[in-house]
Amino acid sequence: MDSRTRDVEVQLQGEGPWILDSNNRVVDLRYDEEAAAAGLSQQQQQQGHDAITLIFTPGHTQGHVCLFDPSDQALLSGDHLSQVDSAPDGTLGAPLHVYTDFNWYSMPKQLSSIDKLKQYHFRTILPGHGRIAHFNEVSQKDRAIEALLLQF
Repeated sequence: MDSRTRDVEVQLQGEGPWILDSNNRVVDLRYDEEAAAAGLSQQQQQQGHDAITLIFTPGHTQGHVCLFDPSDQALLSGDHLSQVDSAPDGTLGAPLHVYTDFNWYSMPKQLSSIDKLKQYHFRTILPGHGRIAHFNEVSQKDRAIEALLLQF
């Protein structure tokens, strides 16, 4: 860690997911499967507050992470996943998209990382590029991910 930025950086180890509290400290991640699927630690459930979960999603780059906000049911996907400009029929609900031309590490790992995202309960994808994706239900997001993966 660079001494000039250590006050604003959080050093993470392993493959996560990691949960940071409001003081940017890594929270203990020993929680049950139901809490993990919801993206919540036991501490969060007991104290009734939400925190951001950093999800290790290698593929676009070797160290890519997505951020999951359970309170808003939102995933900040960076360069990992987005929505195409519009649905083929011009309606809402356009298919999800990955930028294969800009994959700098491993397409198979990116697809595996996308599949892993189904375990998180989000209805909005906020990408670094491309369109924001909104889903009425989490199951709708899961079907969109499945449809994307079937393209490969």
